[in-house]
Amino acid sequence: MTIPLSLLRTFALRYLSVVFAVFTLFIIGSPVHYRIPFSIPIELYSRGVGETEFGGGKTFRWFATDSSITFSGLDRASHILVMNLHDGILQRQLTIRLNEITIAHYDVRPSWQKVYLLVPETQITSYIDTLALSIPPLDPGKDTYFGIAVSSLSIHQIDKGTPSLFVILALIGIALSIDFLGYLTRLNTADRTWAVWLGVFLCGYTLANWRLQTMALFPIWSNMTLLAIFIAGLLRAYVIRRQISSPWFARVLMLSLMLFVLHATTLNAPAFVDIDHRARANHVLQIAAGNAAAVQARLSNQYEWGISSVPYSLLSYYFFVPLATFLPSTLSMTTGLKIVVSLINATIPSLLYGLMVNASYSQRAGFLASALCIGLPVQHIYFHDGSYPTIIGLWFTVLTIFVIQVFERRSAWSWIGFLIVTALIVISLLIYVMHIVFLPVVLGVAALIAYAHPALRPTSYRLFSVVGISIIIAILLYYGQFILPTVSAVIDRLQASTRVGHDSLPSPLVGSFLEQVWGHTRLLPVVLLPIGLFLMFRKGATIHLAMMSGYVVLLIISCLVDTQFSLWNKHWYFCLPALAILPAIVLDSFVQRGFAGRVMTAILVAFLIWESTLAWLLRAMIYEWSLRTL
Repeated sequence: MTIPLSLLRTFALRYLSVVFAVFTLFIIGSPVHYRIPFSIPIELYSRGVGETEFGGGKTFRWFATDSSITFSGLDRASHILVMNLHDGILQRQLTIRLNEITIAHYDVRPSWQKVYLLVPETQITSYIDTLALSIPPLDPGKDTYFGIAVSSLSIHQIDKGTPSLFVILALIGIALSIDFLGYLTRLNTADRTWAVWLGVFLCGYTLANWRLQTMALFPIWSNMTLLAIFIAGLLRAYVIRRQISSPWFARVLMLSLMLFVLHATTLNAPAFVDIDHRARANHVLQIAAGNAAAVQARLSNQYEWGISSVPYSLLSYYFFVPLATFLPSTLSMTTGLKIVVSLINATIPSLLYGLMVNASYSQRAGFLASALCIGLPVQHIYFHDGSYPTIIGLWFTVLTIFVIQVFERRSAWSWIGFLIVTALIVISLLIYVMHIVFLPVVLGVAALIAYAHPALRPTSYRLFSVVGISIIIAILLYYGQFILPTVSAVIDRLQASTRVGHDSLPSPLVGSFLEQVWGHTRLLPVVLLPIGLFLMFRKGATIHLAMMSGYVVLLIISCLVDTQFSLWNKHWYFCLPALAILPAIVLDSFVQRGFAGRVMTAILVAFLIWESTLAWLLRAMIYEWSLRTL
């Protein structure tokens, strides 16, 4: 059996990316320099390394009497190990081992001292190297936590050596997995090649900047990629059975799976700083244990308002309660929620694609909307602090609008359709308190615009009906008890000279309007919003135009409100569908104008995806997070 020459050329071109990445990393790239952090959790796998402490004018960590740190991906070259140590109160002998081989004994004094240790290349495996520190306990048979205090520990490569076999194998594995995902999502040959090149380039970038930290993620990445491959396999079987074939939808699926892998991997990184992530997991477990009342009391007491009766629905938590059967601990539930929410969020681009195609726009426009949804930095904002109700709320909102649009393609709604839309709106309103304002504004404005056009007047009546009924149900079920206390709190805040929760509360994501525009969208998508609306208007009055107009009105109003009451960027995130769809319509018109338009569109989309991904990597890898880096 002979292999076609064209197939060999394609395969060689596709995997030339790995050769290029290896050449760049090991021939041109700088040697490895790593220092354990003290402002964030240690990024590498470790044992017996304590939390950051302060004392004697220094920041340090206690290493237990038997502790270790694993370095993955060191080149087979000579390294210098530098440590600043303190024995505590006695002079004891420290044993330093690398890969179970003793490389030094050192008498540590009860004062700060710096140790320099040459590690020859023969001691490096080029795969996984484990540094172990052992010291007798201060009091035999007692606490082993207090081994030695370490105020700095770093390892530096001092010469060129043999490239790390682990890194090379990892790059090959990444290329193969991306290629296989491309096959499962039915990408064409050229797209699979581009996907491999771009994926390897991104991994090469992270390896060049955070070699050891990135390699520590490889086991997590492998598991998440296997899960993505399993999902893609199921989707492929469904697509083949339904005889659905579209190169644009294949690209949407590929980007969505990559978004899932990115979030699910980095959220579970050793260095990822959990903010509310563990609290959310604990709340789910508490609700599963029958302590919903205590969780409600805790979450309703929001310090930004200074009252104990802020409406905070637990509905989004109940969706995850069944997971408590399989994930009984806070740590396992935290990991599980990160994966599940990442997967749910990754379906939003596909819903936007469906919205666009269902609204009679081209599949290319649908792809551009999905790509912009992934590429806008605001995409990642609530993974930062674990605000899962906000993420789930956006998913339900997009699903609601999609279902409304599907039913509107028919001449009239059935009773089942009416009940489905009402149920979805009620759930969306109850998921997160902001939605009791945001969603009615979007749908209300859409209904008003539809009413102004005789052809859409029946749509207007239906929207007014389902929104009105849904609000009444939401008030009866939950929000009614909070109306008077919340109105009173709003009046008090308007009368206060200093408003807690706005400028007086520090937050890296609270800033001026222009800072928010740049941080969340990189400016150009906002500039394209009115142009997109204009192009939609030229196409004619549709429910899609009415919905997008509702989003734009909401964004304008909420930006004005944000100057008086900090909305904590919720409005930017809620309007993500419009921030993706309207610019996508403009970019699709650019593409139709020829080669220059295609190039400009490709550059803009690539720039946004790069900026968005880099911003998230900075947050996940080194906890650098603000409107300037977002």
